[in-house]
Amino acid sequence: MPLISVERLSETDSWKLFKSCAFGNSTIESTLPPEVLDIGKKIAGKCHGHPLALKAFAAAMAGQTDPRQWRLALGRAEADYSFFGNDNDAEKRISELLSSSYEFLPPILRMAFLYFAAFPENHEARTADIIDIWNAERLITAETPSELDVQGRRLLNIMIDRCVVEGVEVWPLGRVRKCKMRPMFRHLALQILEKEDEDEGRTLFRAGNNLAEFPTKEISQQKHQRISLMYNRITCLPEEFKCRGLRTLILRHNESLSVIPAGFLKRLTWLRTLDLRMTGIESLPFTLGRLKSLEHLNVSRTKLKYLPEAVTRLHRLTSLNLFKCKELESVPPGMNKLEDLRYLNLKHCVKLRFLPLEITQIASLQCLIL
Repeated sequence: MPLISVERLSETDSWKLFKSCAFGNSTIESTLPPEVLDIGKKIAGKCHGHPLALKAFAAAMAGQTDPRQWRLALGRAEADYSFFGNDNDAEKRISELLSSSYEFLPPILRMAFLYFAAFPENHEARTADIIDIWNAERLITAETPSELDVQGRRLLNIMIDRCVVEGVEVWPLGRVRKCKMRPMFRHLALQILEKEDEDEGRTLFRAGNNLAEFPTKEISQQKHQRISLMYNRITCLPEEFKCRGLRTLILRHNESLSVIPAGFLKRLTWLRTLDLRMTGIESLPFTLGRLKSLEHLNVSRTKLKYLPEAVTRLHRLTSLNLFKCKELESVPPGMNKLEDLRYLNLKHCVKLRFLPLEITQIASLQCLIL
């Protein structure tokens, strides 16, 4: 395909774009202090005609009318990005500018932003999957699934308004069904996470990296807390796996992964989230019952034939997703031991003919999907 060179915006068009994202309609402009407009023009000039940089920085300052906040923003831009006059490294300059829009986010939105890097580049993630991760990481909490959805969508809409995330499939009434992170923002998120890793080693996101083997050598036994290996080609897991601090493990969409060794789960006593969606597993090991801290278990769209009795020992489990487990034939008795279970999805489990009576005794259950 022939390459098409996209010219940068002119100074006039840059200011129009910046102004529309930062101040909205033109009537607001007449009510703003002149100093705010002057500073806005200076910041727009530092974006050197790059539309994404203009939109992201402007969106980060949207709604701000206090000249002091604008002076701080300009001061940060001049202090941190004084090399903007050099046109030789445009990508680096844009990346540095985009980092400002990240810094302007409230703390909870910064964390929510970083979790988009758990998905592959250019991946159109379902809003429900994003909310599931935020819920599992305790960024959002609610008493009912519907309240959880409302909270998650509120955070997502703010991030879309700030241009750090893009809604790519929107239903009527503005409900975003799928979204994705722009590549440069994803690179920024990975850079931030890598810097954290140097200090504390908390995160390993290798989604969509075409991995054929589980990256045991990259994982710290004590430090890693979150691992995402979704959308790879991993076929087997190690027989022994030591990662004492691990809280979240996402292995979804490794379709060739068919076995979870008993020893793999044995030492993951602090694990809170285990996501095995769209893997080829047919059974879960008895050591699953040792995951005393497990709160979220997703084995949807797998070849699981039965749910082991070990599940009933997961006393902290709040969410169990068995959606489209088309080979599933039975659910164990003793489900009433899951005193904290709120969400149970058994939709499209076409071979499941009956449920144990104990399910009716789960007092905390709020959502049962059949």
